[in-house]
Amino acid sequence: MAALEVPEVETDYVWQWKMLNTSIVAAIAITFLIIMRYLLWRKRYSQLMPGRKVRFFSILGNLSDLPFSAKARNEYTLNVFLLKLFEAYSRLLNDAPLFCFWFFCSPIVILHKTEAIEAFVNDTKMLDKGWFYNWTHPVLGSGLLTSNAKKWKTRRKLLNPCVGMSVLKNFIPAMNEHSRTLVKRWRKEIHKDSTDIYLDLSLCAFDILSETMLGIKVGAQEHEDNAFSKVIYCVHRGMELIIDRLWNILHWSDFIYSLTRSGKEMKKIIETSDNFTRTIIRETKEKYFKGELKIGDEKRKSLMEVLLEHHLLTKELSEEDIREEVITFTIAGHHSSATSLTWTLYLIGLYKEVQVKIQAELDWIFGDDQERPANNEDLKEMKYLECVIKESLRLFPSVYFFARHISEDIKICNYTIPKDSTCVLVPYLVHRDEKVFSNPEEFDPDRFLPENSIKYNPNSYIPFATGPRNCIGQAFALIEEKIILSTLLRNYSFESLEQRDQLPPTIDIVLKPSKPIEVKIRARTRTS
Repeated sequence: MAALEVPEVETDYVWQWKMLNTSIVAAIAITFLIIMRYLLWRKRYSQLMPGRKVRFFSILGNLSDLPFSAKARNEYTLNVFLLKLFEAYSRLLNDAPLFCFWFFCSPIVILHKTEAIEAFVNDTKMLDKGWFYNWTHPVLGSGLLTSNAKKWKTRRKLLNPCVGMSVLKNFIPAMNEHSRTLVKRWRKEIHKDSTDIYLDLSLCAFDILSETMLGIKVGAQEHEDNAFSKVIYCVHRGMELIIDRLWNILHWSDFIYSLTRSGKEMKKIIETSDNFTRTIIRETKEKYFKGELKIGDEKRKSLMEVLLEHHLLTKELSEEDIREEVITFTIAGHHSSATSLTWTLYLIGLYKEVQVKIQAELDWIFGDDQERPANNEDLKEMKYLECVIKESLRLFPSVYFFARHISEDIKICNYTIPKDSTCVLVPYLVHRDEKVFSNPEEFDPDRFLPENSIKYNPNSYIPFATGPRNCIGQAFALIEEKIILSTLLRNYSFESLEQRDQLPPTIDIVLKPSKPIEVKIRARTRTS
């Protein structure tokens, strides 16, 4: 009887099945070895830096400390609870100048003490922004805020003269004008039980930034629903989507994200922002070619006009460079200004004695004249108001973190920080160091009186960052806040309706209130 022959097709099938099994086993083994390599690397460096230790096989790292059910978070949102978690870490590790938060196997080194900040900023090699900022490039471009160190150095040198006091003085009339518009807008609020102040302050800040940065009057306060306001809404929505993307690991892949509903929405937002800024640049450039605007003219100029003149004269900045910087100043500035104004006015409305002192100072400067625009000399006299603004920024810094990429192993306060870590300066924590600020949760503007503030290390108070990559717009921001707040407080008195423990801050692109801030607005009554 002839021996049975195994069909060749079946032999090929068995061979392919064995190869598939072998490939799967090899892939699993390689994946396991890679994971073990990272886990061993994490174990080694976790022993070299302070922080809450993680279990060896905990893939999530310190993220496992973050409860994902609302009940376990005491009904706080994830973003509110995460900030509270970092506060708890900071208190637990109070004696250490820094601590490590393991994001999976990636070290996020939190600098929460002055000595760590000082050591960090003195090392000029650490000027590259952290990986998170890459996700903002589609919305903001790679301008001064988000660019790498090499590009930043060149760009900062070019832009410094564009935001000097000689230029900023020219913006004061626009700030006064739009602040007066807000005063008129709030006349209809004085008979209401409460007002959500963020939207109106946001529109006022947008009017100021549009005129001073872009050279256009958008009238956002008079006409909320216009093309320009829609653009700013689109970009703000884009920043929200960036934060949402951070929480979804699947969305970290650009390809997968582009297929999602959020990714498609982000694409439309980028197109809207891009078209808007390019149109404004083109139209402004045409005005120069037609003679409607003249290079060297002494009249008030927007930042875009200053940059365009630089472009036409020297070619050091391209139109794309101008687009990146203008959108960065406008969007980033608007976000932080509106939020800072909201927190400051809330605190003024919460602490009656502080409000009375501010108004007394303003009465000394302006007398009974509620209409006179503030000038540069008036701003210098608003010393107590400046203390109030600084104390508000201490408690609620709009930009609550600044991240830097570590390109090589470094030492900070004798702790080894490995290459490819992310170092994060956290003003929200630094400003709550009891060794520097006694009773740090107390709102006390007197901390910033000259005789008191002189004792602070400059790196103890960093609402605008510190070191070479500090905020280029901080002088603009302080002038803007002084003018808006002084104009409002000369006309109105404010009463905040909720205590601070009812309004925990939440992590967003900026440090926002976790719910709308409601304030009672009343026409000011003077006592002689």
